[in-house]
Amino acid sequence: MKHMDLSATALQSFNIFNSLTTEELDYLTENIICREVNVNTTLYEEYCHISSLTLLLDGIIQQSKMGPRGRNVIIRYAKAGEILGFRSIMTNELACTTTKTITKAKIGLINKDCLLNILYSNSQVSLKLIRHACGELDQTQHSIVNLTQKQIRGRVATGLLYLKNTFGLDEDRLLNISISRKDFAGLISAAPESAVRMLAEFKDIQIIDFIGKKIRINKMETLLKYSRIC
Repeated sequence: MKHMDLSATALQSFNIFNSLTTEELDYLTENIICREVNVNTTLYEEYCHISSLTLLLDGIIQQSKMGPRGRNVIIRYAKAGEILGFRSIMTNELACTTTKTITKAKIGLINKDCLLNILYSNSQVSLKLIRHACGELDQTQHSIVNLTQKQIRGRVATGLLYLKNTFGLDEDRLLNISISRKDFAGLISAAPESAVRMLAEFKDIQIIDFIGKKIRINKMETLLKYSRIC
């Protein structure tokens, strides 16, 4: 890991910290530890103790959880501007996911005592963190419905829409993320062979195309339809 400095401007790009006073901003920038990390670096593992809040400054992070049958379930992907690990810090519980980089990334680490000092002194930051937690809870509830109520076609469509909504499309309609078939299966909680078969079906009827390691979305309306009714 390579150490780096973090500017106050970069810190304020995170919504929860854009209401800091000048003194609080100086305090936080003096106490944050910034690092550059390589691809496939595990930041923390499920059931480990977390002592710092992680700010994702650049890159893409994957959070996963091991299921009861030994199948790795991908909970979500995170991109620059998101925070990680706050639930475990605030509840003094062990990490509920394994978090690793899937691209080169830049992160900032804020230790628990420093974070609590900010929360005690600035009610706006506390309120934003609560809202952030509520937003993640809402996403989790939607994910449970998608995984338990939808058939494989609907789950594949929903998974592709999730990646599109999270990372967007480039000018050629390619998803701005490369994801393996195995990881995509983990994202929609499906057996890899089932996910691969349905992706191939989507390609055959020209809903999507595979361009190298990326997926191009051709028929957005069809994906939306499958996501709603399947």
